[in-house]
Amino acid sequence: LTALPPDRTFVSVAHFGTGAWAVTGKLTARDPDGCEEYYFLKIAYGETGRIMLGGEYESSKTIYQIMPDFIPKPIGYGKYYSSREWDTYFYLSEFIHVDIVVRSPNAAEFTSRLAQMHKLSRSPTGKFGFHVQTCDGDRAHVVDWQDSWAVFFRNLFLGVCDLDLKRNGPWPEYELAIKQVAYKVIPRLLEPLQANGRELKPCIIHGHLWDGNVGIDSATGQSILFDAGSYFAHNEMEL
Repeated sequence: LTALPPDRTFVSVAHFGTGAWAVTGKLTARDPDGCEEYYFLKIAYGETGRIMLGGEYESSKTIYQIMPDFIPKPIGYGKYYSSREWDTYFYLSEFIHVDIVVRSPNAAEFTSRLAQMHKLSRSPTGKFGFHVQTCDGDRAHVVDWQDSWAVFFRNLFLGVCDLDLKRNGPWPEYELAIKQVAYKVIPRLLEPLQANGRELKPCIIHGHLWDGNVGIDSATGQSILFDAGSYFAHNEMEL
């Protein structure tokens, strides 16, 4: 309740929507005039939940600062005081009524807005990375700041592969292929992008972009993003 904006009074919360890695709900509150306001609530558990929802909050804040009409306004993130067996975390944002008839945005309009977000963004360090860990689903990104896009991409790739091996067990042939891709293929393909004086701008990306994380704001008719797991990257990483 402390995450709600000042002078808002909690009314109720109900299950709303579905999520593969979190419980989602619609929270109702009243403003000082007695009018109802709605918020989107997401709940997740344990260390994975902390990273996932904390990363989404910081990602959404970053995107919202650049294009406030492109993602629901982030309201708050934190840990429940009354958690029992599991540490329980929440993320609270503005509730957007999404068009349920026309579910997919116009491709030209959406990609134009996405490109605008890339162009307007500025890495605070001038490097590739992010200031907190973010996720793709429940898989945490490796987002340590790097000057080199090739190094950053290699670390990101190795992080996914390491998680795969932890979850599914060793596989010698696969592990050999990982090393070949990480230390031969990636440098050969990506290092030239910043060689011989070439510059590559780190752009904020959504980081978890698929058709389930985009929609149309029914109030404006514009495309909108959800469930961000951002970091500053080559803009084509969004593809």
